[in-house]
Amino acid sequence: MRHRNHTIAIISPFAEPASPLIGPASRAARGASSAGGLAPRTAAMAFLAFTLLSCAKPTKDLVIWSYDSFVSEYGPGQKLAGLFEKATGVKVGFVSKGDGGQLLSALAFDADHPQADIAIGLDNLLLPKALSLGLFAPYRPKGLDTVERALRIDPSNRLVPFDYGYFAIIYDSAKAKELPTSLADFTKPVYAKQLILMDPRTSTPGLGFLGWTKAVYAAGLTE
Repeated sequence: MRHRNHTIAIISPFAEPASPLIGPASRAARGASSAGGLAPRTAAMAFLAFTLLSCAKPTKDLVIWSYDSFVSEYGPGQKLAGLFEKATGVKVGFVSKGDGGQLLSALAFDADHPQADIAIGLDNLLLPKALSLGLFAPYRPKGLDTVERALRIDPSNRLVPFDYGYFAIIYDSAKAKELPTSLADFTKPVYAKQLILMDPRTSTPGLGFLGWTKAVYAAGLTE
């Protein structure tokens, strides 16, 4: 019998957005959640930001720093660059900077002499540190008022939401003997040495998972 990897959506601490834009990943999460009884599902938000450099840059070339999957051959970056150049005559160059955390580190390193005009891929957990750089210019795009208010968490509009997605656990249906219904289930012996997590010190999804765990168990956590 064939088996497949499946997605389980787990309870997350952040407010559920009511946006009508549901992408493939979120549809998968909704379906798996209904089957596994894991709900509610909420989003980690991704932002784009214009650096102060872009406000006074004389050249027409646009430099955008982003995360790996956005820039890859499977991501939307290159197609969007072509469409933008066709519509405006402005050439767009994407530069991959790893994940959101690595992107923020690169921006901070070059804060005195920014090399990017736009940064795409900082998320809501990175927002306070990102804004503290003093690197971004306010930007209010057309149609922003149509974006769900819960997603517009920067009133200064220095970080503008463009996407969101769900935290999820991937499992192998041929090996999984018991499906979890809460974070607490992962402390059961059946999951011993079976769950792989990303390091929150270097991974944006890892940081999101840590923030989720803290929100659920904040009262019992110690430094």
